[in-house]
Amino acid sequence: MRLADLDDINLLTALLVGEAAGEPFLGKVAVAWVVRNRLTDPRWPNQWRDVTLQKQQFSCFNGLPRDDSDIPQPLMKWLFINHFNDLWWRECKYAAHGVLYHWVGDPTEKSNHYLNPKKLKVLPSWAKDNPDKLTMVIGDHDFYRL
Repeated sequence: MRLADLDDINLLTALLVGEAAGEPFLGKVAVAWVVRNRLTDPRWPNQWRDVTLQKQQFSCFNGLPRDDSDIPQPLMKWLFINHFNDLWWRECKYAAHGVLYHWVGDPTEKSNHYLNPKKLKVLPSWAKDNPDKLTMVIGDHDFYRL
């Protein structure tokens, strides 16, 4: 199966597993809301799949095949089978449902960017040049509305 073949729920769940598995539940919801907030911004595509799979936007997908080849089987098992009973995985799945179906509100004040400064040696220019655009910090992620 290719990333592009996943439905919106599973694709968003995979993104949350890769980007926010270790974050508190509110952090998982916040990361999903960044995707949702981009849907309504003309700078990004207006489809969940297109925003989620846009190159160089979500580091967990960098280096993974999107359209041209299958997701490696061990990764598919890790994403959707091996951790099904783990609380963090279930939180990722629930957060994906909650945001996709608008069951939960936006805790990010309409943020459209986030980063984990602990994992970066240097802040990207969009964060460094816009400290006034920082809307909040949830868990290890800083959220920005640019």
